[in-house]
Amino acid sequence: MKKFLFTFLITCSYSLVYSQQGKVWVTVGDSEFHQYYSVNGSTIVSTDTLFNQLIQKFTISGFRQALPSSRNKDLLKVYELTCECNENELIQEITKSKLPFSKPVIGPKYELLNVPNDYNASFATDYALDLIKAKQAWEITHGDPTIVISITDANYHLNHEELVGKVNYVSPNSATDYTHGTVVAITAAGNTNNGVGKSSIGYDTRLELRAMSYNDVLDASYGGAQIVNLSWASGCDFVDYLQAVMDEVYANGTIIIAAAGNGGTCGAPGNFVYPASFNHVISVSSVGPYDNHERYLGNAASTHQHNTGVDICAPGYDVALSASPGSYSTGNGTSFAAPYVSGTVALMLAVNPCLNSDEVEYILKETAANIDGQNQAYLGLLGAGRLNAQAAVQMASTFNTFSMGATKTIDCSNMSQGIALSLNQGGIAPYTVNWSNGSTATALTNLNPGTYSVIVRDSEGCVSAYSAQISTVAPIFLNEQVHDPLCYGATNGEIELSVTGGQGNYNYLWNTGQTTSGIQGLIPGVYFVIVSDSAGCSGAEIYELHEPAQLVVDLQKTDIFYSVGGSIDLTISGGTSPYSYLWSNGASTQDLTNLPPGFYEVIVMDANACELSLNTTVELASPFGELNQPAELLSSDEQVGLSTAGTIDQDITIKYNPSTQKMNLSWNFDGVVNLSLFNLNGQLVKEYKHFSGKSLELENTAKGEYLFRLTDNSKINLVRKISFY
Repeated sequence: MKKFLFTFLITCSYSLVYSQQGKVWVTVGDSEFHQYYSVNGSTIVSTDTLFNQLIQKFTISGFRQALPSSRNKDLLKVYELTCECNENELIQEITKSKLPFSKPVIGPKYELLNVPNDYNASFATDYALDLIKAKQAWEITHGDPTIVISITDANYHLNHEELVGKVNYVSPNSATDYTHGTVVAITAAGNTNNGVGKSSIGYDTRLELRAMSYNDVLDASYGGAQIVNLSWASGCDFVDYLQAVMDEVYANGTIIIAAAGNGGTCGAPGNFVYPASFNHVISVSSVGPYDNHERYLGNAASTHQHNTGVDICAPGYDVALSASPGSYSTGNGTSFAAPYVSGTVALMLAVNPCLNSDEVEYILKETAANIDGQNQAYLGLLGAGRLNAQAAVQMASTFNTFSMGATKTIDCSNMSQGIALSLNQGGIAPYTVNWSNGSTATALTNLNPGTYSVIVRDSEGCVSAYSAQISTVAPIFLNEQVHDPLCYGATNGEIELSVTGGQGNYNYLWNTGQTTSGIQGLIPGVYFVIVSDSAGCSGAEIYELHEPAQLVVDLQKTDIFYSVGGSIDLTISGGTSPYSYLWSNGASTQDLTNLPPGFYEVIVMDANACELSLNTTVELASPFGELNQPAELLSSDEQVGLSTAGTIDQDITIKYNPSTQKMNLSWNFDGVVNLSLFNLNGQLVKEYKHFSGKSLELENTAKGEYLFRLTDNSKINLVRKISFY
């Protein structure tokens, strides 16, 4: 369709031409040209020779400004020549002449698009109002008497019971047909709920009744009519002058609704009919009680207009109407479909008077019922579908015609929500506010979960609407995973957050300056974070990271007893158990035994893979220092059982009595405090501690080989091997 146009549609069962005179419109370039002619009875006479010749040749009986109500300077230069002539011949003559005339076109031929076909039939139901859901629309509004539909049509029965008290203005009208205009006016906004006749879709909407012409359309617009209904045709061709009229009316804020044509109009139902097919006009075609575009199903010859210029359809076949006082019947025509749309638009403006033409057309199309299924042969030719008055009025009641801000609020202390309106973005104060919960405040607080809608009207009645869903909001809660550093002195601690509650996206601020949900590479210490949401609510938490005790290994070794292996014992503290071990000799046990002399290293690793390597090697030796060669002891005299004696070295003397198994040790140096005697398996045989002196007697000492150790206060060991025979 055309770009959001508003036009009135008119349809009729036959066409009635109101003037058989020829009409030609021209643009007069000489602004003073009107001074060169005068009216003499039924003819005109000009002082301009060329114009006078034209008048006489074509029997021109009228020369007048075609659109005196226009405020477009170019349209004010348009004049209408009326003649008893062939219009095309007159146009050709004007084109060849040197008169200050340009752009000659055939003038509009106004014709009604419907006359009722039965003035005396009765009807029990009004399917048209039911089909467009008029009753449901009236549950929203009965209309507003300040909203005016201007009907431009043939004449009217002003004493009709459906029109008395509904008409604000009547223009001079010379048409002799009083039925067509009466039907259109009553269908759009006749008296309703008055106990007689029929209901009208416009209900409380007011009317003004004008003659059928483009200049009357201009008068209606500048006279303040919000809607103009054109249930007539003026021609079958696009005319620049007439499009300019539609543009001017549209620019002045008037919504234009026109009948699309009655099928035979302009020769065929697929042809364009004007003014319905002009830009900025809403073109209306017809459907029947089943949304059928064919009045008689299966009969393609029984349709009204269908083409790409149609914007919407409304009931136009066998609709209830009244053409004269006390007479109610049915009739056909897009003339009667158009006023259903006009009356619906009046209801839309009653709930939202600031809707402009484009917005009205958008709403009508957006809410129209889809009728493609019933009209497969006419896809794309019936506009947006069939008028749905209820849906259109409902959408209009919440359609934003001025700007309003709305913000969800939240009380962070208890997480209760609210809605605050900002009314300083458009509209004219004062404002009226109506919430779905009955409140009239500009701000709601402490709301329960649910949907809240508001309609705000400014002092001009302009509407701004808003709806919000309020749901339960939990406080911000921080779920964390805290990982301490794995090893003493490590920098691999981590804190990862998972946040629930609040609203919207979260922002993070750590005392480290980081703004991510988690932080890594941490050392032991105290960390805190503040998490805030889009509503400004926040949650905070403090975390402390610890490190394990330092891994400490205490190594104790037992030196080799002569030819018997030594051992290494480890004592582990710190770190995290269990521990694992890796020795330089390949062993993996905690302790080592039966070791030969040598150097040993170990790496100790805890459960977190923290490791400690003994950086100094351990040399295994005799636990008593370096072993000396044993002294050569004298053999005992078995026959006499005498004890034998020998000198181990110049410092130590030993005497042994085999018969008594007593051994006496003496030494010539000071400081010895402990004496230990071991067998060669490393087992302790005797031990004497904390004594003084330079000799010691050992009893019950059997023959054999022994190691003895002398230890002084400095824990210096002197070890010797002895043999008793």
